[in-house]
Amino acid sequence: VMSLVFELEALAPGWDPDGALPWVWGRRALRAAVVSEAGHPSVDLDDAEAAAECRAGPGAEPVAAAEVSLAELAGRDGRVALLVEAIDLVGSARDAAVHTEFRIQRAAGDPSPSHTVADATRLRPDNVRQIDCRMRRKLRRLVDRDPRYAPLSDLAWLA
Repeated sequence: VMSLVFELEALAPGWDPDGALPWVWGRRALRAAVVSEAGHPSVDLDDAEAAAECRAGPGAEPVAAAEVSLAELAGRDGRVALLVEAIDLVGSARDAAVHTEFRIQRAAGDPSPSHTVADATRLRPDNVRQIDCRMRRKLRRLVDRDPRYAPLSDLAWLA
């Protein structure tokens, strides 16, 4: 609670009393403070059970919370395999890993994926965003110039 009070105090100079209430106006900053202290909500999964559910295949119940790696998806879908290949082609191993994790966190609804990835990689959030931006630019150029990668042109991943 004290961390949130200090966060509101830091935000106070930018707050307009004629606008939203301070905790509404500073909602995102407050949530980021909570996440930095407590971490993102998570559920522990039994790895064997999750793997069995992932292997269940078509027609089975969808996997609700099991983590599926990009490599596993690439083994099931040609476009994902092509995307992984393109990512590895245009960036260093570090940049590819940062970009991939940032895109996955963002797609999963993380409100501040750059902070999550920065914490995991010991980079600054602005570095994570810049790496992602450069990687998307390089991927877009590759897709536009090489017909082999044309099937990736409509992926939201590159937006």
